[in-house]
Amino acid sequence: MSEYSSKMPERERELIDQQPLSVSARVAMQLGRESISSSVTAILELVKNSYDADAARVRIRFRGLGTNDALLVVEDNGRGMTLNQLRDHWMVIGTANKARVRKTRKGRTPTGEKGLGRLGLDRLCAVTRVQSVAEDSAPVELEIDWTSYERAISRLEEVVHSIYTLTDVEADPVTGQRASFPHGTRLILHGLKDDWSKEALTELRAELALLVSPFAAPNDFAIELETGRDDETLDGVVTVPEFVLDAATWKITATINEDLMVEIRMQSGQDNTEYRLKPVP
Repeated sequence: MSEYSSKMPERERELIDQQPLSVSARVAMQLGRESISSSVTAILELVKNSYDADAARVRIRFRGLGTNDALLVVEDNGRGMTLNQLRDHWMVIGTANKARVRKTRKGRTPTGEKGLGRLGLDRLCAVTRVQSVAEDSAPVELEIDWTSYERAISRLEEVVHSIYTLTDVEADPVTGQRASFPHGTRLILHGLKDDWSKEALTELRAELALLVSPFAAPNDFAIELETGRDDETLDGVVTVPEFVLDAATWKITATINEDLMVEIRMQSGQDNTEYRLKPVP
């Protein structure tokens, strides 16, 4: 009770009940969609969540674009989630868990917005299956039918979703082949709401490239895109765009010559002045 409400004399009123504010399920989802500017932004938030989970790699794979069976799978090899973590953190929109964690186990600063990745799934698809495996824990799967919020007239917390234990997570949802999946999180999106034309996929790859650090080691955090279109301009590991490197104040190139000496060349990004340092062993 605030200092203002306490000023009213108690003899003028009688407490009969206490109730929290609630939000309808449909309105909550509408607000979530409005917080995500586009489907590309929704995927970017999912990638940020993979980074926050200390994943070394995240794969974004499409299957059957242009068909009724189109599928999108976002899969990482991060820490994964236990059943309790799935229920207490992932399923709680706006959880303060990330706000409390300043650094991950790998020393990363969390980048994802609280809850945006989850709400973005509603913008991307009709049904989501969340599969997650944490070390020394049983694999779990959460299934969310986002259309249930459209039909719901109840409150947000009254719409329930099924959680399962899994006996097999090695069946690849894209290829159908078996592949090792010791830990991480896999999001399987059914009923895609976008057509994902080449123009849209090109925009997606360009935006993903902005998440790649030009200073990161090759194995620090890799983003892979597979569109299913057999297009070399779209598929493969996402790299840093050239314009980011061109904006560098200095460029340093080191090579090893035939005498096993290291030759270092420095070039100014302002006037292209070049300096060569004396070779060192």
